[in-house]
Order: sequence, then structure tokens, then C-alpha cells
Amino acid sequence: MTISIQKQASANTIKVTGAIKKKLKELKADLPKDIEIDVIYDQSKFINDALDGVKDAALQGGLLAFLVLVIFLKDFVNSGLVVTITPVTVLATYTLMYFMGISLNVISLGGVALGVGMLLDNAVVVIENVYRKFREKPEDGMEKAAIVGSEEVMAPMIASTLTTVSVFLPIVFVTGIAGQIFKELAWVVVVTQVISAIIAFTLLPMLIAKVGGRSALTRRDIHDSGSGTQGPLGGLIDLLGTPIRAIESAYASVLPAFIRRKWFYLSIVLGVFAFCVAMLASMEQ
Repeated sequence: MTISIQKQASANTIKVTGAIKKKLKELKADLPKDIEIDVIYDQSKFINDALDGVKDAALQGGLLAFLVLVIFLKDFVNSGLVVTITPVTVLATYTLMYFMGISLNVISLGGVALGVGMLLDNAVVVIENVYRKFREKPEDGMEKAAIVGSEEVMAPMIASTLTTVSVFLPIVFVTGIAGQIFKELAWVVVVTQVISAIIAFTLLPMLIAKVGGRSALTRRDIHDSGSGTQGPLGGLIDLLGTPIRAIESAYASVLPAFIRRKWFYLSIVLGVFAFCVAMLASMEQ
């Protein structure tokens, strides 16, 4: 005998499944020993696997983001500060999901995974501009650099965040099956982007000013100037940063050529664009 149990649309799959499994344990104690109860299909397993996947992706992404930032910034402390905003943003997103009535499912977790991949963008821009302001006027102190550096990039970063929001927010108002499927994903991405921008312009500058410290930035200036010794770890970071310096050098030599011959390179870009449009039209046929 098989029994299929379906939850109501507003019910939480994981909670319902947990309650059923708890009840099954009580039934097993009352049933004869020759009767077995097996779970053939458990929908919550896929949700739990997706949740574990998001958690693993967040941990791996945070570690990789930290390593990349160390190579670029050459500072462990401030690189760690950028990564710390990831769990703060995710927890804030989960809090708003709770009050908005969005449950943890494959679609909403997909939105979290998508949002986590984009939430460090604002933080990286903010901390790099703070670095630049401090190197220009170190006598003003780290707190002044954090304030001025954050204010300078606030407008373009808000515009960048709003472009992402403007892409996903209209999905919320889509009707039909597509709207029902992707509404939660769109809400989660929008919430994640807004929260990440707020944290990048409030919490991150405060952490840089209070925890990052002048010594960490000074170590980077020494490192960039080629003076001083950084030890084996600094040598490893230098080695890993070699491709980045090569790209920067190539870009510095290529950019003036693009500016001098604007129409020539613009025609190449337009040609590539026209070719891509033609390829897209052929695929639709």
C-alpha cells in the first residue's frame, strides 16, 4: 500500500516533511513488527541538498573571493573585512525573506546563490577607492579616507545596483506560471542587491576605519614600491600577482591606441556586434 501526501501551497515543505517523519516514528511503535514503512519519495531531500549546495557555494566563493582580494590588495586584514559582509548580507536577506513570507525552496535558494555572486562588487569598489584616497593623503587618517572614498563611489555604485534591480524587479509583476515560478527568485535577488549596497556604504567603511588600520595599508604601499621584505608569504602573493601586473601593463599600452584611433576600433566593435546579431538571427531560424 502506498500513501501520497501533498502539502498545501502555502505550507513549508521541510516543516511538513519533518512532521510526517516524526509521525511515522510514532506509528512504527504501534504497528506489528512484520509491517515495514519506507519513504519512497521525499521532496524535502532536494531542498535540503539545494540548501547545502548554496552553503558550500557561499563558503567556496568566500574563500576564493578572499584569495583574489589578497592578490589585488596585498592585505589580509582588509581582504577579510570584505568577505565578512557576505554572511551579514545573507542573514539579512533570510530575515527579510521570513517577513515577506518567502520560504526556502529551490527557486528562492537559486536567487540567494545568484545574489551572493554579485554582492561583493560594491564592496570591492568601495575598499579599493578607500585605499586610493588613503595613499593620496595618508596624513588625513584612515577614517577620513573611509568617508571620502565611500562618498565618491556611492553614486555610480547605486546606479550599478539599480540596473540589476531594474532587470529583476519587473519579474515580480509577471503573471501566469512564469511569474509564479520566478517571483521569489526576483525578490531575493533584489533584496540581496539592496542590502549589499547598504552594507558596502555603511558597515564596510566603518570596519575599514576601525579594524583595517594604517599599518595594513602601509604594508601594501611598501609592497608596491618594491622596498622592504615581506617574507615567503609576500613573495607568494607577488608571484600570484604577476599575471595581473602583466594585464595592467598591457592595458596601459593598449588604451592610448584605442583613444587615438577611436573610429577604427569602434568600427571593429560594431562589426563584431553585427556578426553576433546575425548569428543570433540564424539560431532563431
